[in-house]
Amino acid sequence: MNQVNTDKIPQNKNEKFIFELKEYDEKEFLIGKINDLSINDLKLVDFLKNKVKIIQTQKGVYVSADSYVGSAEFEKFIINIHPKFSEINKLPLLIDYAYELKDEDIVETELQFTSEYNLPLESLIRALVSQSKKLIKMGLVKSYVNIQENVPFLRGKLLLTQQIQNDVSLNLKFGCEYDEYSSNIIENQIILFVLEKSYHLTKNPKLKKQIQKIIHEFDMDVEHKEIDKNDFILFYDRYNLQYKKIHLVCKLIFDELGVYDFYNHETSYIFPVFIDMNDLFEKYVVKLLKDNLHNDKFMIVSQPHTHKQVWKSINLKNKKTKGIEPDIIIYSKKPKKEVSIIADVKYMLSEKVQESQLYQITFYLHEFKQQKGFALIPDSDQSDEIKWKSINQEISIYLKKIPIDPILDLIYSKLSKEEIKTNLQEKIYNFFCNDLKNTNISHMIDNK
Repeated sequence: MNQVNTDKIPQNKNEKFIFELKEYDEKEFLIGKINDLSINDLKLVDFLKNKVKIIQTQKGVYVSADSYVGSAEFEKFIINIHPKFSEINKLPLLIDYAYELKDEDIVETELQFTSEYNLPLESLIRALVSQSKKLIKMGLVKSYVNIQENVPFLRGKLLLTQQIQNDVSLNLKFGCEYDEYSSNIIENQIILFVLEKSYHLTKNPKLKKQIQKIIHEFDMDVEHKEIDKNDFILFYDRYNLQYKKIHLVCKLIFDELGVYDFYNHETSYIFPVFIDMNDLFEKYVVKLLKDNLHNDKFMIVSQPHTHKQVWKSINLKNKKTKGIEPDIIIYSKKPKKEVSIIADVKYMLSEKVQESQLYQITFYLHEFKQQKGFALIPDSDQSDEIKWKSINQEISIYLKKIPIDPILDLIYSKLSKEEIKTNLQEKIYNFFCNDLKNTNISHMIDNK
């Protein structure tokens, strides 16, 4: 554990200590003994315990980061956790690409954030705004909504119980039930709810103004409704498929709202939102391969579609099975469809890949009858591309480094789409071709 003195010493009661560290780092910030953490601070520490460990010590504050990137503001200090394998200002691009949001203004957005913002939060809100604009341009989805209310004329079906109550109270209206074709459906109510929360959370004045305008557009047709996690359990079909991406962004913001209540809607604080870089990196790698290797020769399959049953119970009345799910399977299509590559995504340095993780990939190879597997790790000067060879079996596991920032720079460059695709495909092929000689896929790569 490192012990560090903070560079910035608060000059007055309105300034705060700034603690900077990267994922998986642990540091004790030597700021001297401070007053006990407030009740709200303790609640925030507890809320973040699965993402970052924060302990008050005799000499200052001990912080241990995991794989989450983000910021949290306390009464006396602010904690900023940055990515280990990528620059923090690339995070909006990484989110946009990995979640397939396709925000046309994302490159300019990258330059709009300053250190006073929680970049993960602002990136998600920016994505929400962009997706909302697209949705409004396409038109909000409508459906038939069942309505029960008192109306001045007979409409639909008369509700006898309600009508009797109206007659007793001398209410001259009719108690009716009818269906109305309306935009006031759960798909739109989710978006409006998260937009309203985001308006209070963002510290970016441009985003506030845009959100206010979008809320006004929704207000005309959609009622304000409290949303809970069960409302996100939706089935998507051709009717509402365009909502899938924006609901994903809404869910990412919604999942962090548990801390919102004990802030008492205080917007001067940086609202704590943390992004799981493990999950983000895996989505990034899967999309990178699908975009550049999925063609008439190869097929990329990712979780949960890689599931394979490998165990079954033999002494239970209710038979049970257990399976395995490699992160990625690459199939070759010619001359026939067959497994060519088994890969797992490991968001860590090469030296941190544990024996248990190698055993896991070895088991995948055994079940899929393969001899070569891959652990795909982020590119880093601190990592080596290691080839592990089984002593007693013809099995090899390759630790391959996948770049993040250089690839994002290429994807969001001003080159033509054709140039970008050609360069990306060449890079992706080069990731694998040197390690796949004498396999059924090597000939296809050499003749791509």
